[in-house]
Amino acid sequence: MITYRIEKYTLSKDRIVDVFLVNEPYQDLVAIKAYSDLEDLDEFIEWLEEMIAEQIPDFSLPGAIIVQGFLWGSVRSKIVELVMHGPCIEKEEFDTKEFLKLCYDWRTFLIEKREGKRP
Repeated sequence: MITYRIEKYTLSKDRIVDVFLVNEPYQDLVAIKAYSDLEDLDEFIEWLEEMIAEQIPDFSLPGAIIVQGFLWGSVRSKIVELVMHGPCIEKEEFDTKEFLKLCYDWRTFLIEKREGKRP
């Protein structure tokens, strides 16, 4: 199961902010934080929902979020490490719908920060 936590992080002596961290072994899924613009995040969420609905076989649709690679599937997906001149290194499998929930939770976190509900 993909879980995350929100922790306080000290930026300076008088500035503490909340940070969104994905728990092990799925810490590479924190790559979703590359989408800090709500419009871009919404487009990604829409793509993910469509991909889930299309019943893509597990690990068959390559894609990336910035530098983190993924092999997507409608039910199960996999994190891969991108290698410059060689095959990618397969890492953790994850439930694609759980990742979609993580995306929505990241979206909520961003909105709360913009509305001043989080430091």
